[in-house]
Amino acid sequence: MPAIATKPATKTVKYANDKIQLQDGVAAVGDAGANFSSRAIGGNDTFYGGDGQDNIAWGDTDGTMSGGAIGGNDVFYGGDGGSNTFYGDGYAMENAGTLGGNDRFEGGVDGYNLALGDAVVLADSARGGNDHLAGGDFAINLLIGDGYAVVADAVGGHDHLQGGDTAVNLLAGDGYLMDEAAGGKDHLTGGDESLNLLIGDGYAMLGAVGGDDHLRGGDGTGDGYSLNLMVGDGLLMLGEGGRDHLQGGDDAFNLMAGDGYIAAGVMGNDHLVGGGEGSLNVMLGDGYLAASESTFGNDVLVSQGGDDLMFGDTVLEGDGYAVIGDPIFVDGLATPPSLTDPVPVFVGGRDVFSFSAGNGNDVIGDLRLQDGDRIDLSAMGLALSDLDDLIVDNGSDALIDFGDGNSITVVGWSEADLEANAAQLFTV
Repeated sequence: MPAIATKPATKTVKYANDKIQLQDGVAAVGDAGANFSSRAIGGNDTFYGGDGQDNIAWGDTDGTMSGGAIGGNDVFYGGDGGSNTFYGDGYAMENAGTLGGNDRFEGGVDGYNLALGDAVVLADSARGGNDHLAGGDFAINLLIGDGYAVVADAVGGHDHLQGGDTAVNLLAGDGYLMDEAAGGKDHLTGGDESLNLLIGDGYAMLGAVGGDDHLRGGDGTGDGYSLNLMVGDGLLMLGEGGRDHLQGGDDAFNLMAGDGYIAAGVMGNDHLVGGGEGSLNVMLGDGYLAASESTFGNDVLVSQGGDDLMFGDTVLEGDGYAVIGDPIFVDGLATPPSLTDPVPVFVGGRDVFSFSAGNGNDVIGDLRLQDGDRIDLSAMGLALSDLDDLIVDNGSDALIDFGDGNSITVVGWSEADLEANAAQLFTV
């Protein structure tokens, strides 16, 4: 009887858990100083950076992870007063089944911290790990949840990124470039008294799908102010936005865009909340410049105690026209709303502008009846009939004056038009 051929077993290689003290300017590798493939599993390594030196570490390999390799759950402690560079898993990750570890980075104080949760490049259906990256105080912190380039069906992990206080924090949930890839569900928090740039997915998204991210700006204090620039998906978003939640900081300037500062595609249904007392908030439900043929999200913009400028959709549409009031364009200028206007050339999302007592002095820049937009005053305890005594004309706009320094200006609307359509426009 002939022998029956058997397939040799595939051996899993599991690397040891190492503790490594970093040397100045010498790149350390946690597991393999070459490519990391097949059924390899990285060890759970711990790296200790020295103060005042250049600390560099690769969590698993400085080569390519492929073929179902799995990164270890590595930890990097940065040194103070120097530079700290950490790549959570490898230089590149590729192929389905290749998975980054759940890594942790703690940046040093008073220095420069660069951390990529997984690799420089994620491609070909590789998946990032669920990483925790924290910057240092009084430092420059560049933290990216997955990789510089997340491309070709790669998927980002569900990462947590935290900026340092009194610092410059540049945080991106998934990548610098995302091309035909998908973002994870990330949480980004800016530092207090800091300059914070928080990007839910990637700086540039090309045909990518954004994750459902949570962004929280840093607060100011009595000693300093925070500047928070937040975007739910990408600075350039050409793709599909996620359902993001953006929260402005108190005693801060908060510029928030639900999808992208420049955007085209399918916008997400986002939730933007302005900062409280002492804050100035610019809230853009979708973006600053958006292609008019895009599908706009149904966004909720919530005023707190700060002063707010609110656009449910976008400030400029793709032809460069200002989307103010009702965008019926005549010679490049937006005309005020009118019930006799034809179907508009711009159709936005069904947005809600929400206010409560002590809202500050707020401005709505793009309330549109035909989009189904609404002003939610249900937290103020008003009746619809009370609005007749609160709404007045203010130049070419309507002003809803609640007294005690609290008001809403509705750009492009008159008192008469706002009162005539109150049942369709207000929730009380």
